[in-house]
Amino acid sequence: RHKSNKINVDGTVSIVSVAAAYVEGPWILRGQYLYGTLSDSDAITQANKTTPGLRPGNFAQLGSQSQAFFVEAGIDLNHFTSLPLTVFANIDYSNPLMEVETGTATQRFENTWTSVGINYFPIPQIVIKAEAGLQQVAVASIPDTNFFALGVGYQFSL
Repeated sequence: RHKSNKINVDGTVSIVSVAAAYVEGPWILRGQYLYGTLSDSDAITQANKTTPGLRPGNFAQLGSQSQAFFVEAGIDLNHFTSLPLTVFANIDYSNPLMEVETGTATQRFENTWTSVGINYFPIPQIVIKAEAGLQQVAVASIPDTNFFALGVGYQFSL
């Protein structure tokens, strides 16, 4: 916060993460789960509401507990062809307001993404990823959104 005189609590963050990957032959399965807590989240939310210059809606309720996970399953087509391709499907979920200290948590930021895609490896250290899917917000009045993403990644080791 740029104005620390409005708050006198610590806001301690704790995060627990578990990640796993299984690769056997052409089959790939990976995932991660994150769980977090924020102490004094209600006091921080209240201080944010009174920050000068912000209009209502420019601040967000803070969760005292949050969670996120992803699971991805894929198959390496290079085991069957000479093409260095991997196809995959995944699901991502995040809920930064799983619980709040007081009141009712908004579901506005609870999101689920499901997608399918393909990874192309022109060389082992470079990946070009194309992915298409659906984003769903837990609030029924917010429409689902289709998306397409194209990215490039680089892998190295020290």
